[in-house]
Amino acid sequence: MSIVQNRYDFVYLFDCQDGNPNGDPDSDNSPRFDPETFHGLVSDVCLKRKIRDYVYQSHLQSGTQKGYDVFVLAGNTLESRQRQPFDHLKGDIEAKGKDTRPADIEEARA
Repeated sequence: MSIVQNRYDFVYLFDCQDGNPNGDPDSDNSPRFDPETFHGLVSDVCLKRKIRDYVYQSHLQSGTQKGYDVFVLAGNTLESRQRQPFDHLKGDIEAKGKDTRPADIEEARA
């Protein structure tokens, strides 16, 4: 697998009818829209989430290589994802926040 050498731009088009693809949490999750044209708006964060979810699902079907999993998952806190390597070590070492030993952190990274 090679490292991406160039920048790539792409267009991501999708259609949503009678739905709410990107609700605004500041407005009781009402749909975001342009007040002049009444076209729906989708934030960049929402698009990134949709792409991450697609990549994650495609890796599940094809089998993810070790170390290439998607870190930011929908419905998971970052803390739980950070603790996951320690959980895979079956209790040999424990995540203790700031008190975790550097040697234990290196072992969990490996």
